[in-house]
Amino acid sequence: MAALEGTGATLTLGATGVSLMCTSIQGQGISWASLDTTHLGTTTAKTFLRGKLYDPGTVAVTFLCEPNFMNELLAITSPQTVTITYPNASTEASSAMITNIDSGSLEVDAVSTASLTLKRTGAVAFVD
Repeated sequence: MAALEGTGATLTLGATGVSLMCTSIQGQGISWASLDTTHLGTTTAKTFLRGKLYDPGTVAVTFLCEPNFMNELLAITSPQTVTITYPNASTEASSAMITNIDSGSLEVDAVSTASLTLKRTGAVAFVD
């Protein structure tokens, strides 16, 4: 496995065609429930099984932003197909909905940024 530098990665929100000028894309993990199988006959340590269904997690995105763009994001009220394309052309796609928008920061001699959090819903597809 080779290391991958992030320059060139993109994130697109499906039906809207919105492509964010991302400065950071951070996956917040896929997880499974731990099902406690400990019983009265267990003597050394608790025992567990992994749940069958996974929680597809969230994606946090920081992007370059103009204030007018926030209205476009506010108008997206239903889950969208979110596609992350890596610099090596592999992709990660899932259905996701916007659960948080942070209008970002304004600073002297700096570009305006904003962030959003996407909650994935359903399966995540990884394509090499």
